[in-house]
Amino acid sequence: MTITIKVCHGHACLKNLSNYTFDRAKSDLGITEEDGGISENKKIKLEKCACQGRCDKGPIVVVEKGGQSLYHQNINPIEIAKIIKQNK
Repeated sequence: MTITIKVCHGHACLKNLSNYTFDRAKSDLGITEEDGGISENKKIKLEKCACQGRCDKGPIVVVEKGGQSLYHQNINPIEIAKIIKQNK
């Protein structure tokens, strides 16, 4: 089962530095542009996503696993590392 981790790149989340959170996730997963956003072990797919409508709580990260979506709010690079560790 592939887990998808989406990092919001809406205006409010970008203002709260979601691009750094995305870059940390990419680095922790060892993902390059050629990988299509999929980790080396093929277990996690990383994507940028549009606004999730929770702008006051951004950056927002959505973890899709087993047909369910779990929303995380106020995620920074340290927090994304914890989310990745829990899902590896």
